[in-house]
Amino acid sequence: MNIFSNDEEYLQIGPNSIDEIQTPPTLAMVTEILPRFKVNILTTDGVVFRGVRFFGPFISENAAHGRAFGIKKNQIVLVEFIGGSFRAPIISRAFPFAALDRDLNNLSDFWKKYSFINPETDIIDFHESGYFVRQTTNKLQVFDRDQNLLSEIDFEAKKLSWKMDRIEIESDVSIKGDLTIKGNTTQTGDIQVTGEIKATEEISSDSDVKTGQISLKTHLHQYNPGPLPPVPTGPPEPSI
Repeated sequence: MNIFSNDEEYLQIGPNSIDEIQTPPTLAMVTEILPRFKVNILTTDGVVFRGVRFFGPFISENAAHGRAFGIKKNQIVLVEFIGGSFRAPIISRAFPFAALDRDLNNLSDFWKKYSFINPETDIIDFHESGYFVRQTTNKLQVFDRDQNLLSEIDFEAKKLSWKMDRIEIESDVSIKGDLTIKGNTTQTGDIQVTGEIKATEEISSDSDVKTGQISLKTHLHQYNPGPLPPVPTGPPEPSI
């Protein structure tokens, strides 16, 4: 049978069942967030789909792999249909476009607040708490909710910087290269140094200080002969 025939009997041919209808991709609004990476949606045509899966990580060898993307109620998403079947919808993309009239200014407000973004070079992960992580040219940066730069790794300069009020490290750390610390340092535990130690201010200890395996505290108490005799004055005595 020639499906391109102009005969009248062939012009009436259509899908034999509803499952043969090809469903094109469409935009939809998220109406409810469900567990296990599923959502309920309402398409722009007014069709409701329930339990539609969206993108996320998976388990590989008992470990998670991939990225868990954030998705919100009323967010616009792109819905595609596997094999063109309306029975197999899947969300392939989420957009920042507003779904409700009251949210129409969201996109404009976003660009006003984050005007530094370069869409050609930046990859940024935002968290609703306010902080975000930015991958830009040769750099990985962490910002707080006020857009203050907290941390930066410069891969080209091979430099790491942190601007934090408190940093706690609970594991072994190995640093090869120069380390500069501006501020007070508090440590619990022993310090072992191979090399010279210099200090421009006083070195104090509530217990003792040893040098050359000699205790300064014990040495001063046991061997201190007291005040030295006065240096003699006048001409030197003749030698014999």
